[in-house]
Amino acid sequence: MDLELAGKRALVTGGSEGIGRAVVELLAAEGCDVAFCSRRREALGEVAEEIAARTGRRLLPFRADMSKLADINGFVATAAEQLGGIDIVVNNAGASVFAEFEDVPDDRWLSDIELKLVGYVRTIRAALPYLRRQGGRIVNVAGNAGRQPLPYHLPGGSANAAILNLTVALGQHLASDGIRVLACAMGPVRTARFVKQIQANAKRWDVSEEEAERRFTDELPLKYVPSPEEIARVIVFLASSGAAYMTGTTVTVDGGITRGI
Repeated sequence: MDLELAGKRALVTGGSEGIGRAVVELLAAEGCDVAFCSRRREALGEVAEEIAARTGRRLLPFRADMSKLADINGFVATAAEQLGGIDIVVNNAGASVFAEFEDVPDDRWLSDIELKLVGYVRTIRAALPYLRRQGGRIVNVAGNAGRQPLPYHLPGGSANAAILNLTVALGQHLASDGIRVLACAMGPVRTARFVKQIQANAKRWDVSEEEAERRFTDELPLKYVPSPEEIARVIVFLASSGAAYMTGTTVTVDGGITRGI
């Protein structure tokens, strides 16, 4: 299936590892030039070089903190200038604490929500002038905790729920500009964040991390935790012409964890 992504210019936040890196690589493999950012300066150049060598596409790495307005505006403006525009925005940056409600102080609530939710809002706002020139696509990477609340992931779940709301509202608001807005809500994915989730469960259950992962996996309908590449395939599809008649909705990719209609 031709996703008709060749020659598109994409912007990916949180692109140095995990799902973000997998999205950057798959977009480039489909023919996109990609600007991506991370707070981890040391990983950026290496990732860009590796993916450019494999795909032959232009990869632009930026060091940017998505909790800081100046960093976001600078990243988007410089990326648009160097790429000659922006056709696709994948909002992926953001991590949040795994801890019991009583153990999460106010400053962590505020920092987690600013990084994830407000960071997405600021990135979209900065990119809109470029997306409006030819119509574009926004894919917000969220998590199924926005629909299936977890008692040990409340700041992240609250931010994800707000992102799903934002996706629906912006899908309506931007439809007349030819801009599609979609979200991908994942369950657990085998990344560094998954390790933290298992560590939190091990502490809650007072068991080893190996036992915590076994219990966790046994409860999943499909009995395994997917790779970042499996999730990236869905995200890249949502950014493509294959999802041309979709906007203002969320695709859940969680192996059947979320039980709802």
